[in-house]
Amino acid sequence: MDSVTESLTTVEVKQLHVLYKQVVTRYSMLSKALRKLSMDEEQLLNSVHDS
Repeated sequence: MDSVTESLTTVEVKQLHVLYKQVVTRYSMLSKALRKLSMDEEQLLNSVHDS
């Protein structure tokens, strides 16, 4: 597999950093939401089983 190496400019590195921070933030928010959903589902299932 051939690849070409090229240097990144300071602007490109800053853009990549901003994009990386956005990805991390979105991943964190998604993970938190999924954990909450999972807990809510367990509580709902437990309440149905308790009835």
